[in-house]
Order: sequence, then structure tokens, then C-alpha cells
Amino acid sequence: MNDIGFVQYSKSNTDNIIEARWYYLKNGLKICGTGIARGKIDSNYSGDFHVTYYNIDGQETSNFQLVIDFVADHYHLKWIKDGNVEYIGIGVEYDNILFAGWKKFEKLADTC
Repeated sequence: MNDIGFVQYSKSNTDNIIEARWYYLKNGLKICGTGIARGKIDSNYSGDFHVTYYNIDGQETSNFQLVIDFVADHYHLKWIKDGNVEYIGIGVEYDNILFAGWKKFEKLADTC
């Protein structure tokens, strides 16, 4: 299985900051690290954030606009770069922590 990941978000003691721990499997190689998302936090995890991710050595690996929407009893997540959705995910909140799986977004070809 390739290009699949898991992330755990928790609210920081600092206002409007969400801390991330992420894990990613790409071409059979497991990669992991941390991240910081900044933006207005609603009562749950819904919101629009700027997120920066770091590898295990603390070096920046990527940054995205992160949009988190609460739908019924779960969350939909989108990681956007230069106006394009790069990754999509789905998650649930448990014990005030958001757990989400994600994968690369593959846009389907337009059909008539």
C-alpha cells in the first residue's frame, strides 16, 4: 500500500495552535514527524489553518492550507497547495484529539 498516512492533532496550550504527529507510508518507506497548524480554532477542530510539517530531525518538509470541516459525527480534511487539493482525509475526535487518515487526492478526469 502506497501514499497513505495517519495524523493526530491536539490543541496546544497556546491559542489558535494545533500540534500534529504524522505518519506516512510511501513506496514502502515509513516517514514520520510533527507539525504546527495556525488558525482560528472553533469549539471543535473545524477551521482554516496554515500548517507546516517537519521530519523527525525537525527540518521543514512541507506546508499547506488545511481545511477541517465537521460533518455529522466526523471530520473531512483537505490539504491545499497553490489552490489545488493535494490530499484528502477523514477523521474522528476522541478524548479531545483528532485522529485522521489521509491519502493523495487524485482528481478524476472530466467527463461529458
